[in-house]
Amino acid sequence: MNIACLHAHHTNINYIEKALAPYDVALTHFVDPALMDHIKENQSFNPYRKVEEQINWIRSTNPDAILITCTNYILYLPANIKIEIPIIKIDEPFFHELDRYETAKLYFTNPDTVQGTMERLHLFVKSSRKRYSFETIPNAFQLIMANRKKDYTEAIMDHVLAAEATEVIAFPQLSMVGAATLIEAKLDVKLITPINALTIYLKREFHLTLK
Repeated sequence: MNIACLHAHHTNINYIEKALAPYDVALTHFVDPALMDHIKENQSFNPYRKVEEQINWIRSTNPDAILITCTNYILYLPANIKIEIPIIKIDEPFFHELDRYETAKLYFTNPDTVQGTMERLHLFVKSSRKRYSFETIPNAFQLIMANRKKDYTEAIMDHVLAAEATEVIAFPQLSMVGAATLIEAKLDVKLITPINALTIYLKREFHLTLK
């Protein structure tokens, strides 16, 4: 199986590669970090048209499926886009796993992804009994944008471990997976990331087999 991946930041490539390395799948990566900058700086910019152009361009490379790893790119994917291969939105398997629990705390570092993610989560999870809260970890996102990955991971760990969480913890952003793995070893709580949810989804829906 050949999956083409659309990322908003190059650091996301490694998370996908590492997670799917044991499986018989080929990955091709496309990175474009400029979408949100164009939205903020140019009022006439049409993000829906841009994302549709990106998807059609990626489709021209003949993958079996397209994986979108950025919440903002998912938000601006036109609902009526015509494409004959599956488009995998990385947040949907994540929401599916989260839906198994009545309460959870979601942690973010990028404030620009919070509103879109929470809106999509509440559309996906219909039950009024669910209680999901969220928090943005301050002064962390600029570290990963400056390629200070170690400092970024430490900032996330320090914040989450200090909270002494007792409920389900969820990390919606791929960039937080490294910290999540370390936190999981220290806290006796259920922890959900887009990576573990994506692996479960791909094995179930596309019958991925080990190499």
